This record gives sequence, C-alpha cells and structure tokens, in this order.
Amino acid sequence: PAYIEKLSQHEASELSSLKLNSGSLHIKKSGLASPVDLCRANISAFPDNIKTIFSQNILSLEKIGSNWSAIDASGANIASAPVVIINNASDANNFTQTNWVPLHKVRGQLTYLPARNLNIQKMLCYDGGYISPEINGFNYIGATYNRTNMSTDVTIEDHKENIENLKKVIDIGDVDYNNLQGRVSFRAGVPDRRPVIGAVPDINAFLDDYTDLKHGRLNKA
Repeated sequence: PAYIEKLSQHEASELSSLKLNSGSLHIKKSGLASPVDLCRANISAFPDNIKTIFSQNILSLEKIGSNWSAIDASGANIASAPVVIINNASDANNFTQTNWVPLHKVRGQLTYLPARNLNIQKMLCYDGGYISPEINGFNYIGATYNRTNMSTDVTIEDHKENIENLKKVIDIGDVDYNNLQGRVSFRAGVPDRRPVIGAVPDINAFLDDYTDLKHGRLNKA
C-alpha cells in the first residue's frame, strides 16, 4: 500500500535521524496518542454528555428493560445505558456475556529511559520492542512479553531485556539499570492474535445456529 514504504538502512537512518543497524518499514500516516490525554480532552469537550465514575468494581452486567445495568458486589446499580462497551482487557472473562471468549493475560513491562539527546523524532518499532520520542523527559521503551509471570512488580531483568533489544538497533551508551523506572501492565491475548471488537453475540443462540459448521465446512446429511 502507498502509506507503507520499505526503506534501506541508509534511508531509514536519514528519515529517523538515527544511525540504524537495519532497514525498516515506514508507515507514513502513523501517529502516537496518549490515551489519558485523549480521554481528558473528550471529557472536557463534552462535560454535559459524559459522566465519569471511578474506583468501582463491577461484578456483573444485567439487562433490565431496554437498558443494561452495571451491578457491583453489593447488588447496587452503578450505571445504566442502552449500550455497554466491555473494555477491560482479559477481565472481560469476569462477565457471563463474554466469559467464553478465549482470552489470556500477557505481562508486559515498560522501561522509562531518562532522555539522553537521542533525537528520536518518530516512534521506532523493531524486533522485540519499540522506543518513543521524548515525552516529559523520558523515552518509553517496551515491552516484554510473558505469559507465565503474573507479577505486577517492575524488575531489573525486564529492564535489561528491553534495553538489550533496543541496543541491537541503535547505540544508546551505558545504562544504570538500578535507577530505571517502569510500569507493568497486562495485555489481553487471543489464540489467533486478531483484534476482539464488535457486537457481542448471544453465545447460546450462536452455537445453536452454527452447530453444523465445523472447521469451516457445513456437514450435510
């Protein structure tokens, strides 16, 4: 496609203003967005249309009349609306409407590298990670990929993994691993690694309607 171009090592180095060790693919119209800032901007722009409720543990979703209700552990109705968007990663399996989706947790640790005049102008992705342009005094490097470790603790070992993957692409000099900051989050993965998006089906009706469809083939009597 026209919005993706393949670059040689020299072309990629010139475009990124970095001395890269390999060529790259350049996605011309890609960008970088802060989810937190984006949400704050929407809340500020539409104060009469958006009501925010924080620090609530929703135990279940129930259809009451024409609205869905978010119910907490005490049975209280926290909020109601005609449409619910389930956007809580692998915790979507906590709801009966989506507990059949084959989700799994994947641990990822980010490394906050204090800015060191790397002059990174574009988001740089590579085998094993990525590095952001400078944001508030840091370049953000990520991220590890671990399906067995469910700890939320930031570790030096994961910082080293992130930094060593970056060093295969550009020279960033020596790094003091003991004083690095970071963050751990959990991705929601599925077996085919495709996005999970769209209307949630009635799973029982779905299985009934497509019971004869196996491995992409319709079994006929």
